[in-house]
Amino acid sequence: MNSSVRYLAEAGISTPRQDAEILISHVLGLSRVDLYLNFHWTLTPQEHQAVEELIRERGQRYPLQYLTGEVAFGGLILRIEPGVFIPRPETELLVECAVGVLGSSEFRSSIVRANSSCPFPVMNAGRRTGSGSPVVLDVGTGCGAIALSVAREVKDCLVYALDISAQAIDLARFNAQKLGLQERITFLVGDFVQITPAELRGKVDLVASNPPYIKKSDIARLEPEVRDYEAAAIDGGKDGLAYFRRLLPFAQQFLAPGGQLLLEIGEGQVQEILHLAEQTSFELVGIHQDLGGIDRIIQLRKKSHCLNQR
Repeated sequence: MNSSVRYLAEAGISTPRQDAEILISHVLGLSRVDLYLNFHWTLTPQEHQAVEELIRERGQRYPLQYLTGEVAFGGLILRIEPGVFIPRPETELLVECAVGVLGSSEFRSSIVRANSSCPFPVMNAGRRTGSGSPVVLDVGTGCGAIALSVAREVKDCLVYALDISAQAIDLARFNAQKLGLQERITFLVGDFVQITPAELRGKVDLVASNPPYIKKSDIARLEPEVRDYEAAAIDGGKDGLAYFRRLLPFAQQFLAPGGQLLLEIGEGQVQEILHLAEQTSFELVGIHQDLGGIDRIIQLRKKSHCLNQR
C-alpha cells in the first residue's frame, strides 16, 4: 500500500492514498471499509498484478473512474466508461436545485392550474400520464447523473434525457435499468435542438443542463485527466458560451410559461449568461454557489403574463 501511495503522490495525484485504496478495493471486490477491516489481507499473485497495473495507469493520470468503471454521484453508483463525461460533485448542486423547484408547492400549483385549463397527457416510454406530472429535460445527460437523480427524488416527474453521443445514451439507459428507473425516462440521441419532440414545445416545466463551458484556450492548462480524456465534453468554444447561445433560445421555445431553466456555469460567467438571458424571455430567479463559494448554478424563469396558457 505505502509504495502505491508514494508512487501516485510522485505522479502528481492529489489524493494518492484514497486512490490507491479505491483501486485495491476494486480488485478485491471490497468496500474501503472492508479493506480497513481486512488490512492484513494477502493478495494473490493475480490480484497483486492487477493492482500494480491499475496503479501504474493511474500514475499516468488515467482517470480513476474509468479504471474502476463507476462513479459516485449524489448517493448513486453509476457505471461510467471512457468516452463519456464523468459527472462532478458540483453538479449535485444542480440536482438539489432541480428537486427543490419540482417539490415547491407554488411551482406544483402552477403546473396543476396550467394543466386544468389545457389537459396535456405526455407520452413517455409507451405510457401516458395525466396532468400534474412535471416534465423535465436533461440536456447533455452523459451517463444519466442528472436525469436519474431527479427521477429518483421526484417520483412523479417525467424525464427526457438527451445527448448527442449514442455511447452516452446507451450508458445512461443501462444505469436507469440498474436503478429501476427506465420506465420514467425517455432517452433520445442526437442534437438536442433537432431531437426534442415537437409536441413538448411550450409544455416543459424544467430544463436542466451541465453544458460544456470551458474556453477552448483554457483546456490545455487543465489537469491531464481532463485535458487528455474529456476535452470534447467540456469545450465551450472560443469564449465558453457556445452551448449557452443555443440552450437559451431552445429552452425559451420548449418551456411552459413560468417554467425554469437551471444551468451549471463556469467561474466568472454569470454576467455574460445574464446578458444572453436578457435577449430572450427569461428572468433571474437566483444564483447558487458551490462549496468553494463560486457561482455555479444560474436559475432562470421563463417570463409569463398568464401561467394558464400552456
